[in-house]
Amino acid sequence: MGRQHKSVTRKAISGERPVSIQKPMLPGYVYVPKGDIYTTRHCRSRTLASGYPLYVVHAHGKLNRTLGLRVPTSIAKTVFADAARSKKDRAQAVETKDLRDLNAARRSLAKLYPKLPARLADAILRHGFAKKSGRVGRAASMDLDKRITLAVYAYARHRHTRYETLLKTMNKDSARCEVRKELDAIIQRWSSSSNTRRGNPGSKLLAKQIAGGTGKKN
Repeated sequence: MGRQHKSVTRKAISGERPVSIQKPMLPGYVYVPKGDIYTTRHCRSRTLASGYPLYVVHAHGKLNRTLGLRVPTSIAKTVFADAARSKKDRAQAVETKDLRDLNAARRSLAKLYPKLPARLADAILRHGFAKKSGRVGRAASMDLDKRITLAVYAYARHRHTRYETLLKTMNKDSARCEVRKELDAIIQRWSSSSNTRRGNPGSKLLAKQIAGGTGKKN
């Protein structure tokens, strides 16, 4: 690791160590706040690979509130330089992936709901698949068709039923149950014939969501 780490004792067993933000910084280390996924991920992995301790900084007295990392200065400098050099390429890669994902979502939406008006299709994709929204469209662990189905149901529920009005007098689950038939009728008008023959699979997904939730906003 070179001369920059003379003041840091290499440990036989490396690993992550929690440290309060109020504890003084070790010489040879620098603080990297969380927020940039690329820098924190590479600072973490390279520090652990180097054999030097990685300090996970948390708010004073709150171990579950991570603020950033303390890593060897030379590692941080290398990572920041790499991040600057690769920034344009990474942005382009993200843009390409986002476009590919959006096109896949459009194809799935057109397949499952071919009678859905184009303006509504655009609105559903903008809303349900917005980045960093936490909505169901961003649930990468879920099958795309399921995400599309739940996004369509969520949009229809909020925009085309009495759901929002009912929320003023009852809780979310009760309001969902109240508009269930109304919602199914709307979805059926938008669905493909295969969806209709299967009895709107989205209705079953909706029942599971009401019972256990998807962990995503909708």
